[in-house]
Amino acid sequence: MKKILPFIEPMNACYPATSEASAILFADSMLHDWMMNNFIQVYEVDGSHVIDYYDFSIDNNPFLSYNEIDFSFIKRSWKDFITFLKYAIDDNYYIRVFVNMSKLSLYCNEKNIQHDLIVFGYDDEKELLYVADHFHNGRFSQEICTYTEFSIAFDLYQDNSFENLPAFLSSVQMIKKECDFMRLRYGMYTSEEMDYILTLNTNRIYNSLIDYIEARPTTGWFSRGCVMDGNLSKSHRWGIDCYDILLLFAQELLGNIEYSIFAKQSYYLMYNSKELMIERIKTLHEKAGLTNYQLHSNNFENLRNMMKRAMMLYLNYIVKASKAGRDKWKKYDSLTNLLDRIKEADIMYIELLLKDIKKIRRYI
Repeated sequence: MKKILPFIEPMNACYPATSEASAILFADSMLHDWMMNNFIQVYEVDGSHVIDYYDFSIDNNPFLSYNEIDFSFIKRSWKDFITFLKYAIDDNYYIRVFVNMSKLSLYCNEKNIQHDLIVFGYDDEKELLYVADHFHNGRFSQEICTYTEFSIAFDLYQDNSFENLPAFLSSVQMIKKECDFMRLRYGMYTSEEMDYILTLNTNRIYNSLIDYIEARPTTGWFSRGCVMDGNLSKSHRWGIDCYDILLLFAQELLGNIEYSIFAKQSYYLMYNSKELMIERIKTLHEKAGLTNYQLHSNNFENLRNMMKRAMMLYLNYIVKASKAGRDKWKKYDSLTNLLDRIKEADIMYIELLLKDIKKIRRYI
């Protein structure tokens, strides 16, 4: 037996929770336009100085059925976890599960760290599983591993490092692409409203871009968790203010190994958001008749290239700072000046784009 579920490398491969869901949904070309409604607002995760997308979640999504099953139930009901995986995949479920990175060679990591990967296929003849995660120093990729190696990496209970596991490590997440529109939680909407919600939504894009440049949380969408009230939202940076986090890494945390992984991810996410804006502008032009398409496309290509340069500068400084010592390496002015220019250009380009989106903005 062999089965591989639809799964592609997504355009927003930044963090597991969004990468995994997007790899499933971007595999369906019918959902591309709806996906362009997302990945606009970014925010600083509370207390961690990590920048992530706010308005998209694997467990709060109209096109994904999401369930969790406790490991104890699986152990009682199936011969072993590999058998469970194959039954689930046969029923078109993607399986998201935490493993010990040190016991799966794909990670090239010797530390006992729990990390979630997704399983989307198997091959019984070769005894292989098809898996995906941010392997190889953080790059999201599709890989294969043997049944044996996966079983060892999965069996967290055999390692003393994982005693008293928290709840999220004691269950497996089962994800299935939702195909039954009667179960999309929109049963009381008219067909016109359904079309508005489930396709390219220029009104949603317009409002989210406003939220981004005004540095406020997105509301009324599939956000990560509950919509935040005023007090809770103050503990995060939102939208355009997330450049302050990149400046913080450049000015105060340069060369600090503790923060370098967070910084690399945050710089990349801001770069990735420009990549997605270029695709979004193209989609708005093709599907909604956006005017001045070439101007907006050129603007965000320029912004993307500037952000790529900032990302490369930061990585270069990290290497040099680690060699010279933090106190001896103070030459980060070119990076901070570049980030200031990117922030100004980001606001200016979005304001120009908003004028043309306003002409095609749709209302219910």
